[in-house]
Amino acid sequence: MVSEKENRSAWEVAEKYLRLEVGEQQIATPYFTNEVGRIFGRMLKNGGIKDEEIRRLFVPYNNMEYGYGWYRGKGSPEELSAAVIKMAEKDGIDTSTFTGDGARDYMILNGLGVDCSGFAYNVLVRTLGTKEVNGVLSWKGEEQNAYKAGAFTFAAGASEEVDFGEIRPLDLLLFRKPDGGRYYHIAVVLNRDGWKVVQSTSTAHPMGVNVSGIAIDAGKPSFEFTPTYGKDWNQLYTEGRIELRRLKAVK
Repeated sequence: MVSEKENRSAWEVAEKYLRLEVGEQQIATPYFTNEVGRIFGRMLKNGGIKDEEIRRLFVPYNNMEYGYGWYRGKGSPEELSAAVIKMAEKDGIDTSTFTGDGARDYMILNGLGVDCSGFAYNVLVRTLGTKEVNGVLSWKGEEQNAYKAGAFTFAAGASEEVDFGEIRPLDLLLFRKPDGGRYYHIAVVLNRDGWKVVQSTSTAHPMGVNVSGIAIDAGKPSFEFTPTYGKDWNQLYTEGRIELRRLKAVK
């Protein structure tokens, strides 16, 4: 069983994303996805650039030598806070002058934020341990780190589907495309005055890390979260496109 200590530990990580320290402000971490980089890579390839040259061009981007997209949606709260300061110094901006909206806008402008799998990975690793989590995830290739984590990484052999009537803290919500298609979104379930869904999403306003409720009645969930675009979660559940899964690293 997941201990109350582990539930609290996961909340502590989530709270750092929910109240990210930027200058003198505390803001909800905005959403950013490294899909931007993949789209750029496809554009180069479609433009006739050879794969070897594309890989060479991406080396400085991956090493954070460009002033955009640092941590590629996978950064920890501490990494993201430090990145804002470094970028602001480069731009000659005093972060103490940020308003809350200004801090968020500056992060979005510079591609700083966390995506759904980057958020889930950091919460789980800092709660359960890097070795324990990396040891069960379904990696593609040899690298095992936040940059290689996607929603699919937490499915397949990494976790088992469980009934909503057996819900526990640190369980995961995995979202699939229609007809058993690929997994495209992940959220973490925690407990505090009832069951909560904690996630980073582009379908909320404002985009980024947020908390919503989930009620379980007769083994069936009712989701509080309402996306600003796309299908309602309760409809997705009736279509069999939301799974409750338990990572094998969770005892």
